[in-house]
Amino acid sequence: MTQSVSESFRISFLNSNDISAERPDGLELNFRDSSNRDGSYCLSSVDSLAHFNKNLTMSPHQMAASVAAGVKEHFRESLSEALLIDYADRDCIAPFKAKEIMLGRLLGSGEFSNVYEIKSFCPDKSVDKTASDREIETRQYMIGREKYRDTKKATYALKHLRSGLIDVYKSSQCAQFATDLVREAEILSVLQHPNIIKLRGVSFLDATGFVHGPKGYFLIIDRLDETLVDRIAKWKQGPKKGRFDRLQSSVANAVSKAAKKKERGSDEVILLHQQLEVMLQIAAAIVYLHDKNIIFRDLKPANVGFDVRGDAKLFDFGLAKIMPANGDPYKDSYKMSCAGTPRYMSPEVLCGKMGYNLKADVYTFSIVLWEVLSLERPFPFIRNKLALIDHILVENGRPVIEHDWPLSIQETLKTSFGTPEGRPTVRVIFEVIRSELCHMKNGDISKLRDSFLLRRRTVTSARNLVEVEPARRSPIKIGESVRATLASSITKFGRQISESRST
Repeated sequence: MTQSVSESFRISFLNSNDISAERPDGLELNFRDSSNRDGSYCLSSVDSLAHFNKNLTMSPHQMAASVAAGVKEHFRESLSEALLIDYADRDCIAPFKAKEIMLGRLLGSGEFSNVYEIKSFCPDKSVDKTASDREIETRQYMIGREKYRDTKKATYALKHLRSGLIDVYKSSQCAQFATDLVREAEILSVLQHPNIIKLRGVSFLDATGFVHGPKGYFLIIDRLDETLVDRIAKWKQGPKKGRFDRLQSSVANAVSKAAKKKERGSDEVILLHQQLEVMLQIAAAIVYLHDKNIIFRDLKPANVGFDVRGDAKLFDFGLAKIMPANGDPYKDSYKMSCAGTPRYMSPEVLCGKMGYNLKADVYTFSIVLWEVLSLERPFPFIRNKLALIDHILVENGRPVIEHDWPLSIQETLKTSFGTPEGRPTVRVIFEVIRSELCHMKNGDISKLRDSFLLRRRTVTSARNLVEVEPARRSPIKIGESVRATLASSITKFGRQISESRST
């Protein structure tokens, strides 16, 4: 069953072949087309294209501000009843003026935006005159915690559009980039999960700040220390050897081959444990999104970071989309744009001619899981998008699954690489990984329970849980039990898992 995603106030501007070019092969970056949000605007009123064209005399910055403000105004219209409750109960987002923020080094740069660390805050008391009590409280909380505990590490980061976009792109395209950033902020504001980046603040003028240029509107988010790309590179390099290790290697001839093999095996087990723990956190975040009827669409190592505590965080929600409330988001097919990063796209998304659903995220997650376990980039021999399409769609090419990986992981990858109908849900994959970690810990599940995995909450989030009346409180659980969740979707190879372990 294929259903059309109806969205109000949409006018398409971008060419369907507009592919961003952070990498020359075009396989690592998002691309947008005109069939969906990736190439359209959401206006503040129902305007015809002819009427909108009359307003093209306004400056690019005014256009960006007007269109972005319209997106924010109508964002709530796309929310389901459950998300509307979350929206009403969301944490307070603190307003800040740009002059209150002292920026540090550049942390990351994409084609459309930059992220800087925030060195310190210089409070402007005039902001408090118009701010609510909760906004003042949140501002004070953030200002008092600009550094993480007793370290010199910055707690927060600032994200805004890159300067000079108007010199490269058309006014309509710049307005699209502005709406993407505003939409990302709106989606992040309703999400409460320890493995999803937290939105802390926005510019004082909100979306209308774009009248002052690309930096006029910004987001304040948690600062991340490194990405999963960096972590994979470290894993691949292996543990760093110090002076003592080098001295030990000088007498390596005295160590038996059996002892060396045992040591290597121990290192591999430790590494596998670290890899699966990271993937468990990522899976938990995707399960949470899917429970909210949100499809992420751009999962990749570059969009996963780690905070100062070492927790994995999903970030960059520019392509995330709220699925329609009607139908089954795991079984029905919805007409949406070919959005995402080609190298990680599911076949049905890469094809661009058919609808898809939440199972597209399942395939993408499995590709990332494969990359984390193999420590290799998927399809490294592919140099352009056409070659990728031919390999995936025509030749049915998939990454090679190693035989020394846990059997349950092998079977999960095989089914996840298959057709949408045959893929498990991300919740099932979460339970498979949790079960494997439990086995590696000899049955110790103390740090694998939902209560432990969801332990990270902000002060304001905790307060909201107390203030919300019981009837409206509906916490999302990652999984009731391994046995109950795996029963329906993983029965076909559950026997193989138990037999393998018994031998």
